[in-house]
Amino acid sequence: MPTSRVSFAVRPNPPRGFVSVLLAGVLICALLAATPAAFGKEVKIKGRGWGHGIGMSQYGAFGYAQHGWGAKRILQHYYSRARVTEKAIGPAVRVGMLQGRSSITILPKVKASGGGRLVLKVKGNRTKIAEGVPGDRFRIKASSTGGARIFKNSKRIKRGGKTIFGDLKHPLVAKYQRYGTQVATEGKSYAVGFGKIEFVSYSSNGCSVGKCLSEVAVLPMQKYLYGLGEVPASWPQETLRAQAIAGRTYAYAKVLSGQSRFPCFCGVYDSTLDQVFVGEAKRTGSGSYWRNWKKAVNTSKKRVILHNGKPISSLYSSSSGGHTESNSNVWGTTQVPYLKGVNDPYDAAGGANPNYRWNLRMAWSTLKSRLASGFGSFGRLKRLRIVRKGVSGRVAVNGLKIVGSDRTLVVDGWDVRVVLGLKDSWFRFLVLKPTNARGSSDTTSEGARDATTDGSVEPSPSPEDPSPSPSPSPTPTVTPTP
Repeated sequence: MPTSRVSFAVRPNPPRGFVSVLLAGVLICALLAATPAAFGKEVKIKGRGWGHGIGMSQYGAFGYAQHGWGAKRILQHYYSRARVTEKAIGPAVRVGMLQGRSSITILPKVKASGGGRLVLKVKGNRTKIAEGVPGDRFRIKASSTGGARIFKNSKRIKRGGKTIFGDLKHPLVAKYQRYGTQVATEGKSYAVGFGKIEFVSYSSNGCSVGKCLSEVAVLPMQKYLYGLGEVPASWPQETLRAQAIAGRTYAYAKVLSGQSRFPCFCGVYDSTLDQVFVGEAKRTGSGSYWRNWKKAVNTSKKRVILHNGKPISSLYSSSSGGHTESNSNVWGTTQVPYLKGVNDPYDAAGGANPNYRWNLRMAWSTLKSRLASGFGSFGRLKRLRIVRKGVSGRVAVNGLKIVGSDRTLVVDGWDVRVVLGLKDSWFRFLVLKPTNARGSSDTTSEGARDATTDGSVEPSPSPEDPSPSPSPSPTPTVTPTP
């Protein structure tokens, strides 16, 4: 049968910016016979970790802090060959909030006592175009000329005979920080209380007038980090400091590489495309723990992680499952010296990590359908074989062979993760026999061997669980090659 190599156009932002357990066994077979016995068959997928498993594990950093490790030691363990040092950081961080909008609606709210005022100007011009207070509602609407119209409480703003303000090079700007104000945006779950917001116009057929708007928060680095929503503020201080330094380093590297990314006109997005930014929601949602996160950001000021004098691409994810992975094994990219897989013995975080070990059940027919949808038809699914693993045990690039009745495919573990909706590319399959006539389930493996079983106990869930990021957005495109 012909064998095809299938890959997705999913790659990390850098060149989408862990007890050592090396699992024995290469073979995980799942056999399907074309008989009535196959009816109702299920597969149990057992896995470890959540995210891409590259760089720092957030739960692992939690566990290391529990065992007395400081932030610097934690970071230099995960990012081997890199060092934590101080460095002056200049330009503000441009944070992409919304893109591709015909209009954007904002609302001023009180942040500090006596606050709530908002002023709109054109960048580079001191003239005030409009202002508002809590209860007012501003709609910024793209114009075909490249500027923007402003509607305050549904009434169009007119100044000096003009109803269109700014242009492609001079965006409309909202000022609010000095007035003790935070600005909420319709369609976003958070408000912004620091810096300023720009509404950048650009040409696009995606909007009705041929011009779209992007909303960009422009913040000093420390204020940007205040709004980083990557880990709960209730976590140990050294974990928070490690996260603040990793987050600062990631953003700093993006700033240095340029902040004109299209269509956000930003250095970083506010999502897991880069790092999760939640603005004022970090402060208001952390309660009394807010001071812990603010302290971590402040006491680590100017601290970044460098390799050969340059800020690293400090990738991190929620959980490693016990061992981090080398970037080349996850995405097939050139191996980065400081992103090699390392042992992560405390990733269970004393039982607080709900994703240290995980499993799910899936109907065999569903498994086959999803694989075929993602990788193309291969006929009847005969077996799955893990043929290449990374240093952690994750299914690597060219790691899974799908044997079908019509053709055989070799696919990446990361792509399988995307297609099946798994938490990580550290997974194994166990075939379950169908439920018998008495209603009991026979879980005897049918020619399959689960190489992940090590007798570990599932940890209890944590009420606060960080999302895995920075991580690329999965937008797979199948490109089979001979």
